[in-house]
Amino acid sequence: MLEKTSTSSNDASLKTTFQGVPLWIILLTVAVLPGIIEEIIFRAGIMHTLFSKHDSIGVIINSVLFGALHMPATLLEFAIYFLMGLVFSVIFLKSKQLEISILVHISNNLLATIGMF
Repeated sequence: MLEKTSTSSNDASLKTTFQGVPLWIILLTVAVLPGIIEEIIFRAGIMHTLFSKHDSIGVIINSVLFGALHMPATLLEFAIYFLMGLVFSVIFLKSKQLEISILVHISNNLLATIGMF
């Protein structure tokens, strides 16, 4: 898990899966929909519902689960997804608006997707 790779296993899988697919479909299914669905599950569901009285614990558990969901193959990949989950969690916690964390998440995914394809 400490091995260095130039592309995450998640990104490599996406490239293979979406080879030959129009860009607008890729952007919708890789950037927009996951940004919405993951924020609803992780921030509104897990953080707000399960850990509403324990913000710090909610942020950490949320970030660990978010990192694990993205199936990291290395410790570095896990750290990247963990940190992204941490950022999205803190944004949700500070703003108290799911829409803001959704927009940040989608923006992050759009940049990564355009860079990948």
